[in-house]
Parts: sequence; structure tokens; C-alpha cells
Amino acid sequence: MKIWTQKDVDAVAPDEDGIRHYPANSSFAEGCSFAWGCNFAGWCSFAKGCRFAEGCRFAEWCSFADGCSFAEGCRFAEECRFAEWCSFARGCSFAEWCSFADGCSFAEGCHFAEWCSFADGCSFAERCRFAEGCSFADGCGFEGTNKQIVGTTPFLAIDRAGSAQRKTYFWMFESGIWVRAGCFFGPLEEFRKAVDAEHGTTHAYHDFADLVEKEWKRAKTAKKERTGPPL
Repeated sequence: MKIWTQKDVDAVAPDEDGIRHYPANSSFAEGCSFAWGCNFAGWCSFAKGCRFAEGCRFAEWCSFADGCSFAEGCRFAEECRFAEWCSFARGCSFAEWCSFADGCSFAEGCHFAEWCSFADGCSFAERCRFAEGCSFADGCGFEGTNKQIVGTTPFLAIDRAGSAQRKTYFWMFESGIWVRAGCFFGPLEEFRKAVDAEHGTTHAYHDFADLVEKEWKRAKTAKKERTGPPL
């Protein structure tokens, strides 16, 4: 199989829209650098340290070795796979079943479809969004914090909530529940006050918050039983 070098990469002429297209099953050497808006067909593989400018698009089953980096707005189709310490700028989006190895980092506003999986120590900046079935290993950090998660479920979410019809995340941190609702990010107590001020004390947000508090307390109790009392 041919291994594309940087010279080969640069030799591909852009189309009338300025986009370079690369064929399926292409394999690229270490440290290749790609211009904005490149389009990659399925089953491409990239060696470690490759770099991608804004708006690149990748079809199914592409794979990336350690330390690849992606600028804003890159888009990935189903079942792409990323090795350790890959980094993604804001607004990148990922289709179903993408998987990420240890220490990958994501800037604000990245979006993940169903059943994506994340290994140890992945970190997520503000306003990242997750569909159902995503799984997270130990030591992941959320919302740009280093707060430890209690239990095995990082968050509970309610979709199409409130007048904005947005997805609201209730983060299950060890130190307490924090809420992301649009621009708001803060402790549950502050969120309740904000809901009272805008919607009154009987809004459905309070009912969901009550359920989340019960789940958080259950997770805290389960963790104590699992780990035992502190030494």
C-alpha cells in the first residue's frame, strides 16, 4: 500500500471550491499537515502527529495515531478511531461509535453522537454535547473543570427543556451537582434560584432536579460502600 508523504498531500489540486479530496483507504505518513476543508473518503489512516486545519471532513472508519490535532469545525463520520492525546478545537462533531484513547482533549462546543467511547483522562471544555449511550473511563474532566465524577454516570440530561427547547445537563460531580443550561453553568442550588426567578417554583425543572439529587445521593452511598471509610 502506498504511504502518502507531505509532498503527495500537497500535490493534490483543490477543486473549484478550494477543497482537496483524498481517496478511500489512503494511508498517510507521520506529521502530515493538511489545509482547511480537506475531504477524506472512508477507511483512511493517519500516522502520529498529523495536523488538520479548519473544516476538514472524514468519512467512516478513519483511524488516527497518537497526537493528531484538528482545528475548528472538523467533522467525522461513524466509527472513527483516535489514539492517545489527540486534540480537537471548538465545534468539532463526531458521528456514532467513535472511540478515543487516553488523554484526548476537546475544546468548547464539540458534539458527539450516540455510543461514542472515551478512555482515561479525556477532557472536555464548556458546552460539549453528548447523545445517549456515550461511555467514559476514569479521570475524564468535564466543562473545563477538574471536578471528580461520582459513580459511573457523569451526567443526567433532559432534552427539549424550557422555552429554549435545549438539552440541559446535570453533572454528577463528587462535590455536588452542577448544571449546564445554555450559558448558565453553576451549582444546582443556583440553578434552582434562577428557575424560580424566571419560571416560578412549580416548573418541571425542579421535578427533574429532585430526581437527579436522589440519583446523586444513591451514587454517593454506593461509592462509600464500594470503597469503604477513609483511612
